[in-house]
Amino acid sequence: MIQFDYTIETLLNTLPDFIAFKDGEGRWILANPVALEVFHLTNVDYVGKRDSELGTHVPFMMEALRHCEATDEEVWRQGETVRGKETIPQPDGRVRIFDTIKIPTFYPDGRRKVLIVVGRDITDFVHNRKDLEESRQRYQSLYHNNPNPTFSVDLSGRITTVNAKMETLLGYTANELVGRPTSFFVSDEDVSRCEEFFRETLLGNRHVIEIGVVTKSGRQIQLEIHGVPMIVDGEVVGIYGVAQDVSDRTRAEQIIYHLAFYDPLTGLANRAMLTNRISDAIADLGAGHALAVLFIDLDHFKSLNDTRGHSMGDLLLKRVAQRLQACVPASGTICRLGGDEFIVLLPRLKEACEAVTVAKRILDTFSEPWDLGGECVYITGSIGIAMGTDNTVDAEQLIRNADMAMYDAKDKGKNTYRLFDASLSDKLQRKVKLETALRQALAQDMFTVCYQPQFDMATRRIIGAEALLRWNHPQGIYPTHELIQVAEETGLIVPIGLWVLRTVCRQAKQWREAGHHPLRIYVNVSPRQFIDNRFVHHVKRILAETDMDGHALGLEITEGVIMRDVHYAQETLQALRDMGMKIDIDDFGTGYSSLAYLKRFPIDRIKIDQSFIRDVTNNEADLAIVKTIISLAHNFQIPAIAEGVETATQFQLLKQHGCDEAQGYFLGRPANSNDFNTHLGTAH
Repeated sequence: MIQFDYTIETLLNTLPDFIAFKDGEGRWILANPVALEVFHLTNVDYVGKRDSELGTHVPFMMEALRHCEATDEEVWRQGETVRGKETIPQPDGRVRIFDTIKIPTFYPDGRRKVLIVVGRDITDFVHNRKDLEESRQRYQSLYHNNPNPTFSVDLSGRITTVNAKMETLLGYTANELVGRPTSFFVSDEDVSRCEEFFRETLLGNRHVIEIGVVTKSGRQIQLEIHGVPMIVDGEVVGIYGVAQDVSDRTRAEQIIYHLAFYDPLTGLANRAMLTNRISDAIADLGAGHALAVLFIDLDHFKSLNDTRGHSMGDLLLKRVAQRLQACVPASGTICRLGGDEFIVLLPRLKEACEAVTVAKRILDTFSEPWDLGGECVYITGSIGIAMGTDNTVDAEQLIRNADMAMYDAKDKGKNTYRLFDASLSDKLQRKVKLETALRQALAQDMFTVCYQPQFDMATRRIIGAEALLRWNHPQGIYPTHELIQVAEETGLIVPIGLWVLRTVCRQAKQWREAGHHPLRIYVNVSPRQFIDNRFVHHVKRILAETDMDGHALGLEITEGVIMRDVHYAQETLQALRDMGMKIDIDDFGTGYSSLAYLKRFPIDRIKIDQSFIRDVTNNEADLAIVKTIISLAHNFQIPAIAEGVETATQFQLLKQHGCDEAQGYFLGRPANSNDFNTHLGTAH
């Protein structure tokens, strides 16, 4: 039996590790309290017993003690210190893990002396390491299998790791990326922003940035990167970057922005963008400079749209945008307001003449023919100019002012410009008031039709009548020409004209049913009505509704209208003639007066404008024009009718020179349908 002194025994009793001594036969000699506690032998007489014998006292330890016995024997056999692990079960089913060192000692003659067994409890360490390994594996799984491209950078901004998604996104391998700065794949324009982003994140704050990135193939994409600081022991040691390809979203946002602020047809700014730009220009107004808003409207654009189709109209609008861009300085903004309306903003002007110069340049370029897919057309523009000199005006007011000035340019004959002044506001208000009243009159059936008889000059018998629109306005303040002008500009002339046509057909039917000799009633057709490609359809529908045929009607059309689109005019006039109607050329001599349309178009009568009749008895020039028109009509074998015949002298002079028919106050004033009955007795 080996003897231990007091000092060694004290040391053994204070060590945290277990220590046990066994003889060469495997019998326990001595164990410190830790060992007895570990092997549950505290109340067991262990000295002189082998492990297998001790197992009878602690049955749940039997397998573990037999294993210890076997490993002890292996150590003796090897004859050297062996380090290993021992798993010691616990009564509750758990196990404790020990890191063991077994040291065999021998007598000089080689006989076994003592086996020293030392064990340290590493259960928590093993479990912690296992947890750490599991955590590491979870992190690796999360990092490398992250559906988002992920990377990390160190404090110097160099890439330390990338996951597979990042490799796939950029087209680079991890080896090609690790060690490089992030600027390696960031687009040049975003490098400084990216560096600032990483600097901010290294301060310990999370940040998000959207930057442009260039892939290995050279394709440019947009990435949204969430930067998260890597913190170890309270210190930032790097950054994790989680990226998302937002190229599609960015493109969608750009499209939405473009739709919100740009015209999809021409690519010009729209009203929303223009309003912002004007507001900015107003805020920028200072001493010595002003701004100008030019409101541009194309002349006769609706005619082109109605006769050539919307695709041709759209092509013209694109060409207009191109010409405007060539006329407007880079500091200006060009906007398509809608339809054929455009606005130009000219900021920081020194004086109004600069805006006028631009307006003249636009009018000059618009005067050139427009090539629309091999077909040349002539479309001019009217321009209104509103100046802003201080910040008391707002964007909408400037646009309204320019709009009023543009309408003034239209009134002055189109293809010109006008500067806004305060008097235009009153004029516009009057026009708006009149438009409202016209709409109300149409809705409430407040119009009437009067009939002015037309006579054969040789027999003085009535041959027809012209239908004239009348409106008994309560205030009686609107001249007829002003009513027609507003109705034409607003498009109200179309429904008003159809109302007149329907009223005339109903009246003509009543007269025929009353037994009166049929008269042909002539109805004026406005330019806006005629160029409407549904005009023939509307006429057919009204004839069907009223159970009338076209032989009861004649249509008066001004010569300028049919020359706008010769092909359309030929087809339309022929369709009307095929329904039995007669076609008059109204106001002859005041427009084109072209022999071409007298030859090419199906025309039944020429109407001499009253402006030539008024002074025909004392003005040689007017008389010469009247004689020429009569002769021209006879050469084409069609009659000439004079309007505005107010005196017997005029009547006799016209009859003398061969005028066929006439109407005017001298022969008969316009009368309502009841009063007109007095003329029906002389009809033939």
